[in-house]
Amino acid sequence: VLSSTADIIVEFKRKEKENPNSHSRVIQTLSRFEESPNEVIIDLVDGEYITLGTLAEVSKKAKLSYLLSLLPTAPNGYTSKEIVEEWDSEEAGIKKPGKRTIQNYLSELQESGQISIVEQVIVGKAKTPRYGRTTDNEPSSEISNASNARPLPIRDFPRSNACYTC
Repeated sequence: VLSSTADIIVEFKRKEKENPNSHSRVIQTLSRFEESPNEVIIDLVDGEYITLGTLAEVSKKAKLSYLLSLLPTAPNGYTSKEIVEEWDSEEAGIKKPGKRTIQNYLSELQESGQISIVEQVIVGKAKTPRYGRTTDNEPSSEISNASNARPLPIRDFPRSNACYTC
């Protein structure tokens, strides 16, 4: 297909090229329509593809999940500096975020009630919080969507956010 004659150009590829058993796929589109997303990550679950979000959203969810798995259950905890030191990119399979990004993730997890500040410690001249998982929140290895609801199957995805030509 010549790109000048198509309304929407769709590229469908594996998310993890090195893992042939992965069911995750990336759909990238180039379109003259604003409703077509630039990219969407989908995964085959129970025989149907569901949307996981954009590559950035999926990456962030994986980092949040790994960060949550690093933290001990309260009353024990880690400072953001200790988390940076503990982060193992090979084990996580994702790039280590910077200290500022980890602090932002900690704030997000704290606001959602998944972690709490277990104590304040003096580091240098400043008080630094130690964060721990709340006791009722065990880490999960699966990536969930932002609203914690089941992701939408592709066919049920709102028209403004889906590409129906693929």
